[in-house]
Amino acid sequence: MKMMRSLIILFLLAMTVVVSAQQDAQYTNFMNNKLTFNPAMAGSKGAPVIFGVAREQWFGLEGAPSSQSIGFHTPISNKNAGFGFVINNDVIGFTRSTKVSGSYAYHIQVNNKTYLSAGLSASARQYRIDWNEAIATDPGDGSLPTVAQSSKLMANFGAGLLLYNDKFYAGISAPRLMRNQISFDDVLPGTSIGSKEDVHLYAMGGVLLPLSEQFALKPAAMIKYVADAPLDLDLHASLIWRELLSLGATYRLGGSQTQAIGESVDVLLSLQASEQLRVGVSYDFTLSKIREVSSGSAELFFEYTLDVRKGRLTNPRFF
Repeated sequence: MKMMRSLIILFLLAMTVVVSAQQDAQYTNFMNNKLTFNPAMAGSKGAPVIFGVAREQWFGLEGAPSSQSIGFHTPISNKNAGFGFVINNDVIGFTRSTKVSGSYAYHIQVNNKTYLSAGLSASARQYRIDWNEAIATDPGDGSLPTVAQSSKLMANFGAGLLLYNDKFYAGISAPRLMRNQISFDDVLPGTSIGSKEDVHLYAMGGVLLPLSEQFALKPAAMIKYVADAPLDLDLHASLIWRELLSLGATYRLGGSQTQAIGESVDVLLSLQASEQLRVGVSYDFTLSKIREVSSGSAELFFEYTLDVRKGRLTNPRFF
């Protein structure tokens, strides 16, 4: 209990860090990629889990974001603790961000089936620019450096809280709390190309609502806040048939500040291919002005549960 109290105090103190544009990758399958956003998820399924998501954003737009996330988390010898790691890769144009993070979470049992978890994460991120892939509008443009590549390695840490059982989850988190300086003054002296890593604050939740013996409804939502950037809100609902097939839709707020209809409407489909393996696909129909140059975005995901520990979660597939 002392450890849990210390983790919660550290999290609340960390959340007071000053926050200022969005730099983390956007995932439609946030509900299948929760450890990326909240370290308190580590070990929460009561069994070892491997997961992965790959996203191609804004088809048809040259240099559009391409993002991948793969991770693993598991309970450890102490049944009240969990460990996990995530590798994230994000490419936009000729810039690349690669992050490796490890998470530790401590879980306390609130009642018979509900747990409260506090998690901490430590990460290392490489930010790289491949200047040789840049194409100057004017040949011989002196604004481009002569070096082929610039890179910087940065350490960071994050924190999160999670309340969950086999029917619902709700959490808040900040995966990156240090505002590291990104600067390439060594190749572009006297310029202001450098920027800072910004703090991203997340709140997410979901609930499983049985409708009949064969059908269940699973609403979920995620809010992302970054200072000086538009608020991101994903509202999602899936209809689940016999715990095998899930069909859902998401509305994403955002896009142009002068256009109130939002960023996208997304369709998601997932299949419980076996007792251990779940796979899925999603497609985003863009609502913002980017639809004039792009046909949309798509994701693939998988989740593989290595073992189901009896007596912890009655249905580890969904939460």
